[in-house]
Amino acid sequence: MRTMMMVMTLMAAFAAAGGPAAAQDARADVEAILELNRKWVEAVAARDFEWIANLYAPQGHLMPPGMAGAQGREAVGAGWRSMLAAPDYTLTFRTKQIHVAKSGDYAYDIGTYQSATGTGDAKTEDRGKYVVVWAKIDGGWHVVADIFNSDGPLGAAPK
Repeated sequence: MRTMMMVMTLMAAFAAAGGPAAAQDARADVEAILELNRKWVEAVAARDFEWIANLYAPQGHLMPPGMAGAQGREAVGAGWRSMLAAPDYTLTFRTKQIHVAKSGDYAYDIGTYQSATGTGDAKTEDRGKYVVVWAKIDGGWHVVADIFNSDGPLGAAPK
């Protein structure tokens, strides 16, 4: 299914951009963002807050559920430190669609996430969805807006 979504996204980028060269650029941008997402998951597992914060644009936004938003790399890094404070916290996410703007300087990424913390009877799990807006800055992709929310009922503790 992921491959089909990627093909559909690339076909849309090809049609919107107007030709094979633009489609090739869009394909390279999609691959670059997918690679950054793979490294992001690794950085979360390694608690590499500096790498995560530097993935964001200098004035990038982090908008997690259940806590205040953060803007700027320092605040974003602190937000991720807070989210990943529990030593047994895990987070993974899966990209479902990436669309690169015709201009090639912005993209958005839609997907799902899973998180868990605790063990045994105290274990809580959450599943949800996200949208990340990317900007190409000095030739590299950076997060300008990152928002995600739970699929669980409002006000209920995730299971």
